[in-house]
Amino acid sequence: MVASSSARSASIERAMAILELLDASVHGCTLFQISQRLHIPRSTAHVLIVTLQRLGYVQQMTNGHLFSLGVKAQILGIGPAGCLQLGDKARPHLAPLTETIGLASYVAVLDRHQALYIECCGGAGTQVDVYPGKRANLHCTAAGKVMLAGLRKYALEEFLNNHALMRHTSKTLKTAEELCAKLECIRKEHYALDDEEQALGVRCLAVPLFDPLHGVVGALGVTGAISRIREENIAFLVKRMKKAAEEIISGRAAWPQSMS
Repeated sequence: MVASSSARSASIERAMAILELLDASVHGCTLFQISQRLHIPRSTAHVLIVTLQRLGYVQQMTNGHLFSLGVKAQILGIGPAGCLQLGDKARPHLAPLTETIGLASYVAVLDRHQALYIECCGGAGTQVDVYPGKRANLHCTAAGKVMLAGLRKYALEEFLNNHALMRHTSKTLKTAEELCAKLECIRKEHYALDDEEQALGVRCLAVPLFDPLHGVVGALGVTGAISRIREENIAFLVKRMKKAAEEIISGRAAWPQSMS
């Protein structure tokens, strides 16, 4: 029994070491590199990689030789405790934002390849279907696109390779190429627009919530009728939202030059 427990403990330690190694790697690692750097027999490393891959914590990159973290491992960086902390930070800022701009506001995080709303503020006259616990697809929502834009390249590729872009309206993005072009703009402009892509008659805006290392940990969004979010007032709304996002993330003084 003691020997069995010791073996399980060693396997857990090795699996965590693999995840830490892949997290620190920019381009991923081969099975040989994992074995050599962690001093793990190649056969053992292979068994652990296969298990982690089956569970969604590791992915095999398109060239077939390199392994990297899967999206499931990335979202552990925020986790349930992180969600609660982010929600607690955001809560005092949503009501003033909604009052100022007259739009429902919310904070969302990435969870299981979907956007998960963790805090919302409707306010008077903002009857829009947002509430804590609601989930939405990433490719057709402003918050989802902001978080996709913040993913590492290999994690975005894994998402695109394994998730069809479900059509919600006639304006939903149809192809991965269209989505990637939008994400490139989001990385430069630091905001995303959902222009009736999830529901006709409704538009949403979202800006990223950054951690101290410029990683995207969530999105701050607003939503309302198309008559309330118009081309001529988007710049004003985004400016207000970025200010609120800075306040949520501990009074962040400046926005990074690029999300990429």
